Amino acid sequence: TYDNEKGSVTYSHSFRSEDLFVGMDYKLLASSDTQLQLFSGTGDSLLRIEQLSFRSPTLFTNGKQAVVYDAGGKTLYVIAKNKIAFTLELPAGQYILSATINQNGWLAVTTKEDGYRGVITIYNESYQRILSRRLSDYYPVSATVTPDCRGYYILAPSQSEGVFDSRLLYFAIDGSEDTAPKSQLSVGDNVVLSLSSSNTRTWVLTDTGLFTLISSGELAARYDFQGSYLKRASLNGSEFATLLLSPSQSGNTGTLVTVD
Repeated sequence: TYDNEKGSVTYSHSFRSEDLFVGMDYKLLASSDTQLQLFSGTGDSLLRIEQLSFRSPTLFTNGKQAVVYDAGGKTLYVIAKNKIAFTLELPAGQYILSATINQNGWLAVTTKEDGYRGVITIYNESYQRILSRRLSDYYPVSATVTPDCRGYYILAPSQSEGVFDSRLLYFAIDGSEDTAPKSQLSVGDNVVLSLSSSNTRTWVLTDTGLFTLISSGELAARYDFQGSYLKRASLNGSEFATLLLSPSQSGNTGTLVTVD
């Protein structure tokens, strides 16, 4: 059910409760392993793609555009202005690990390719490929372009003195062929749940806290959950994130927190 200023609208759909739904520019994007639909604020179907063969459908949105892809598969779509704005089909020997899109529409796609630990490909707002970085020293799981579109962060798990350590590697988009990152930031043994960029900051959501990074590759601030359990989060606010924290892992009560 979607509530607007004219009342309540109930969507009728053939999806299942385990399928994915995300709000995007006053619309609703819904995906299953076999179909993709975009609904208007009044419940009308604006876009419908059927006969998908996704094994693990995944959605990511910057609030106005959305990336839909098959994690572990070969197909990716960018949805913008009620249509498919970009399609990516990987060749044999490659598959998609993750994809993000920043507020300016720059796309970062993390893939696996034979002979490399991972590949990061950056596309600009016109979906033109800007660069592809093939990594042999790190195992990337995700990447995002900074808000100013002058660099990008790569999330790469590693070890420090035998202890699990999630690292954020910052690379500049300056045409250089440097193989080493400009800077590195450790988020410790936290489990990183999401990596995305807002208008001015990059958000790193973990199971114990929320990190905010500036475009030059430095840590700006961290909000610690102080032992509370993260139940749900949204990083799509205009210059803020929203967290639902609970004192109990299994409880249904908690505190709604906004972090600017």
